[in-house]
Amino acid sequence: MAWLLAMTFCAVVARHHSGVRIWVWAGAAVLCFAGGARLAYGMFAAGGRVASLFMAGVVSVYLLVVAFGAGMEDDRGWTPVEMLSLFAITATVGGIWLLVRQWTWGEWLAWAAPLVFTAVVCCTRCTRTVSG
Repeated sequence: MAWLLAMTFCAVVARHHSGVRIWVWAGAAVLCFAGGARLAYGMFAAGGRVASLFMAGVVSVYLLVVAFGAGMEDDRGWTPVEMLSLFAITATVGGIWLLVRQWTWGEWLAWAAPLVFTAVVCCTRCTRTVSG
């Protein structure tokens, strides 16, 4: 999946450039797709290698359609900055999920209680400042 997200990023950057740079970024997108297809070919989904490769192709097309904004009202698609923001958010959420999936209830309480208390106090103070 990381190869396909990298492919989408390269395609979005290529869309925003012209001249030689468009071909460099498009070539990088093709190489990223080849890396993702190679990994998908070795994954053996329920239908075998061909089904895995087919699913990688379907996901690639979906990501490109969404990134380019096809079918949306403005058809402007994503910008490279929006793609980097998406990657940062995805990596952060994924990292946090990998971290907390092994926690016990005691660890959740030790982590979440101070966070909730801080958020409540902050929101309460902000509400008083704005309204009063």
